[in-house]
Amino acid sequence: MAVAQAGSAAPAVKSGLEEKSTIPDISPSGTGSFEALCSDGGGGARASSVVRLYRALLRPLLRPVLRAAMRNQVSTGQSMLLMRTFFTLYGMPHANNDQIALEFLSRLLPHEAEYLRARTLYGSLRGQLMIAPVVGVPGIGRFVDVRTAWLDEALGEALGKGAVQGVIIAAGFDTRAYRFARPGVCFFEIDLPGPSAEKRALVDAALPDAGAHPRPTYIAADLSKVSLSAALEGSGFDPSRPSVFLAEGLIYYLPPQAVRALFQAVAALAAPGSRFCFDWLRLSCLSGRALNCGFETLATAVSNRGEPFLSALDDETPGALDALARLFGFRCVSTAGARDMAAHFYGDKVPWWDHPATVATCFCYAVFEKV
Repeated sequence: MAVAQAGSAAPAVKSGLEEKSTIPDISPSGTGSFEALCSDGGGGARASSVVRLYRALLRPLLRPVLRAAMRNQVSTGQSMLLMRTFFTLYGMPHANNDQIALEFLSRLLPHEAEYLRARTLYGSLRGQLMIAPVVGVPGIGRFVDVRTAWLDEALGEALGKGAVQGVIIAAGFDTRAYRFARPGVCFFEIDLPGPSAEKRALVDAALPDAGAHPRPTYIAADLSKVSLSAALEGSGFDPSRPSVFLAEGLIYYLPPQAVRALFQAVAALAAPGSRFCFDWLRLSCLSGRALNCGFETLATAVSNRGEPFLSALDDETPGALDALARLFGFRCVSTAGARDMAAHFYGDKVPWWDHPATVATCFCYAVFEKV
């Protein structure tokens, strides 16, 4: 198969964010198996000659550069806060309006927040370096921006359709339980014990009025050691009621067997009509079948942090996401790629560019609904 150009649309990703009315069949010959739909990329064994050469020549050069740049870097969760708020603080067109994230940032990283608010040369250079080709990841900041807005939209739609429970998996500094709180809706935030305790202290400091910002049920659990069902047991979660499950920035850090376990667990807990919303990594990028320079830099950076990408979903086989949904008793409501998200959330405010990409093109987005 010809190598796709960096920034090209993923063939299996449907245009737009609209709900689909039909589910096409996956192609035959076993391509509907979970192993074919979710993979670790084969360790680069499937990479094109162009990608092999790129990785052989540039990765050894990038590793020390990125390691030096990230020596005093903030945590992954804090990095997401910075990118979520960057365009708002800089007065640039943005998709998300997460005001609580701004408060979290001011308390966790006051100096960084001040640099951004002051719109200093330092802050501008940091932002430009972050998205610079080769040493940065073009479109990574706007990826976080549109992903935040997309999940907000997906959550709001699910609640509007009758979901009364929201389960936020690997919550980190997610703020949706506070921004979308409403009578009759219960939220559950699941995270590792340490981050969960840190989050509770942060919320109490940043949002002291629990009446104005009702607290979710905090669940401190390591999902690599206990099942999602076991983690939710005794929390008040009712699997017979319609729910919405969110997994933001999670799937691609799990090995395929853990992705399967997560999908199985969500399916077992999801009442009919419940939704599962997640972003995912394109297998063509992880495997190296398509050269995506931004992905190569990002993969090197996260690997340097000890948080490598471990899995991706098939973005080349028509109907692959539909087949994945069916394996676990869901239907695929919508899928979207980078260009779709930019058009949906930015319109003419932020022009689309392929090179460098406006929104990082190695990620896609999906909403599944339990049937």
